[in-house]
Amino acid sequence: MQILKKTINIIIDILIIIMLIVSALVAGLAIASKSDGVPNLFGYAPISVQSDSMVPTFESGDLIISKVVDENTELKVNDVITFPTKINGEDALNTHRIIDIQTTDGFVFYTTKGDNNEIADNDLVPGLDVLAVYTGTNFKGVGAFYDFITSQFGFFLVILLPLIIFFLYELFRVIRNLIEYNKEKAYNEAIKTANAVQNIGLSDEEMKIAVEKYLEQQAKQEERSVSVDDNTDTKTKENDTEE
Repeated sequence: MQILKKTINIIIDILIIIMLIVSALVAGLAIASKSDGVPNLFGYAPISVQSDSMVPTFESGDLIISKVVDENTELKVNDVITFPTKINGEDALNTHRIIDIQTTDGFVFYTTKGDNNEIADNDLVPGLDVLAVYTGTNFKGVGAFYDFITSQFGFFLVILLPLIIFFLYELFRVIRNLIEYNKEKAYNEAIKTANAVQNIGLSDEEMKIAVEKYLEQQAKQEERSVSVDDNTDTKTKENDTEE
């Protein structure tokens, strides 16, 4: 039974650590997205694929890893880039391949196209709008889960709620251990008291009765102590009210 309890506690501790790591990663991605325009950790952005426009390179539901670009990043034809766009009037990220590069008045523009599309995208992508470039790393089918845990409801359900439950369990375990420790301490003190009077010739049965009486006296003393404290608090409150 003890081995089972220890195993359960170890599993719970491991789950708590995993939850804390995931929550820290999600928080880090959220913070980084405010400065770089795309959620990223250490310059690498996980991006959930929302359509099949890039099949067979990757498809809807995949999670791809892209590297955040900066002023020193050199992009070339055939690079797959991520840039902001509008889908049904809402802000979104699009990830397509560069098929042509143009320079106008010192500014770079990219013509992009989905591998699964027959024609190029209508709008040119300004170089300043490019957020990241695909690294070639793709996790099949993980994008949907990533979208879920980064949503408010998903983060609460998958991260916060289990952490709250684990915290309550840990609190219960601490209180239980404290109670068991106090019981064991009281029992040991009772044994010492019984041993001290053993020289008067108590039998085992008498020794057991003596220990039980000692424990009862300790419990009554604790109850009286709590009662005195409660009365003191009540009187203090009454005095404060009268003043």
